[in-house]
Amino acid sequence: MDRICIPIALQVCFDDIGWDNGANLYHKGQATRTGIPRYHTYEDYEAVHLLGKGIGQRIVTPLCLADWDKDDLLRGEVGITHDPYGWNRAAEINVKEFERYAALMDSSDSFDITIHGLLHGCYDENGKMLHEHEFFHTKASVPGIEKDGPIPKWDFDRRMELFFKIYKSWGFKKEIKNFVSPGGTYGDLEGIETLAGWLYDLGIRNWTNKYCFKDPVRSVSGVTCVTSGGAMPGTFASPPWDSYDFDPEVLGHFVSHDNRGGVATFSMHWPNILRYYPKRNAESIGRWIDYFKAEAEVFGTMLSKDLAFAGNQLFYHHHTGIEKTADGYRFDVSEAKARKSAHHPDTLYVSFKKGIRPTAKGGATLTLYEEHKDFDTYEIKHNENVFEIFI
Repeated sequence: MDRICIPIALQVCFDDIGWDNGANLYHKGQATRTGIPRYHTYEDYEAVHLLGKGIGQRIVTPLCLADWDKDDLLRGEVGITHDPYGWNRAAEINVKEFERYAALMDSSDSFDITIHGLLHGCYDENGKMLHEHEFFHTKASVPGIEKDGPIPKWDFDRRMELFFKIYKSWGFKKEIKNFVSPGGTYGDLEGIETLAGWLYDLGIRNWTNKYCFKDPVRSVSGVTCVTSGGAMPGTFASPPWDSYDFDPEVLGHFVSHDNRGGVATFSMHWPNILRYYPKRNAESIGRWIDYFKAEAEVFGTMLSKDLAFAGNQLFYHHHTGIEKTADGYRFDVSEAKARKSAHHPDTLYVSFKKGIRPTAKGGATLTLYEEHKDFDTYEIKHNENVFEIFI
């Protein structure tokens, strides 16, 4: 069995795309933003484009859209900004530059545009920050709250309506199917199920965060919830959220060769791949491309196509039974198929060490997907829950 595995599909996620001023303004009672002490530029968006192109992946890019509010739709919206009545983003925004950002994100296959929020948090009627969770309240952060969990439905609906109004005002055509909750999630499974149901009704099918449950992947109210983070305790450390000019050579492997407890989402923040001087961003991107391509050479790891791909593969990774037979391997994907969300295809990817030439007869079709130095990865499409691969 050491010659075959169902790899984890490593999926990159960059939180907090979309801020204009990146500086941490928490000391002023405002959002922490991206933490890089300068304004973001076209080269910062281009960095994401180049990385996604270099590794063949639609990167999860959670958008904060308050800084994109060129029509001041957030003015008068109590609870959403630090300045509910004086909000005047229209007087500050460089529309021509933001048009360039929008055009790149909408046209580039590197951006899997994802809902993150507006100003990343919740505020009181005077603009005082309560917390930076946006879609969750906690007893510790909001007076009178009896239980940690999602914000009220009316507030969720209001924020989503405003998010999409701002999004569409820039001419975006991409359909959004992903969600990342700012600041994480809070409360019990009932709360996660409630919010997932609201998201499902908006067309969201994939959600990556850390949750109250420990499952690396779970279908909740029809939404695939992919747990974010490192693969195993002690084997991987992601960059600090506000670090820039970060060198990926200090990172370990995202997935160890014998890992059976891992997750798929490599959750980072936008500045992690950026330089303080944005004109030199491209110099860093080459190192990140090399890092992820090297990870793809680790037996047990592959690079995901997008978040839906990563979630689907993770169901198979954790819930497929593989039994050695006289002629090859017997696969039982019954549990994986029963657990995964309806929007996923009946397709999994399996890696075989060099020297194995697998074939399939009935119940599944097998196609070579990628060749690597020590192993090859095959795409398997199945129409039965139990099938055999011959070697």
